[in-house]
Amino acid sequence: MLKLRTNSLDWALKHIENYGDTDIFPVPFEYKAISYLWDRSIRELPNGTTLKEYLRNQDMLQWNVRDFRRSLTPKHKYGFRLSTQLDPLDTLAYLALVYEIGEDIETKRIPIERNVSFSYRFNPNDEGRMFDSEVNYGSFLNYCEWM
Repeated sequence: MLKLRTNSLDWALKHIENYGDTDIFPVPFEYKAISYLWDRSIRELPNGTTLKEYLRNQDMLQWNVRDFRRSLTPKHKYGFRLSTQLDPLDTLAYLALVYEIGEDIETKRIPIERNVSFSYRFNPNDEGRMFDSEVNYGSFLNYCEWM
């Protein structure tokens, strides 16, 4: 059985509140309801628990993905891509999972100091930011100029 930690779920909600769930679609209205109900007991949930406790008590190994939104979105001048927006509860669950395993993944990557990879580096903060703000395209360009 794999259950999410409370702090991971809180971080996931903070991430959504501050950064949204995608840069393609508008933020779903459900997140306002989720934020409102996060720490409030709800009689519709088992034992009148909170939404956060409901998610925390789910076995992630048995989690079933809900319906999602999918549409064609513009790409460049004449192209398009298929874009997907997950159900808000799925997004929260997956973000919490990323928060829990992100550091383990990051420790297996080439160290930042070697200046080999300038892709997103996992470095979450209390405001819900996921990636290191110092490692980005600008730092790549600066390193290229230095070389």
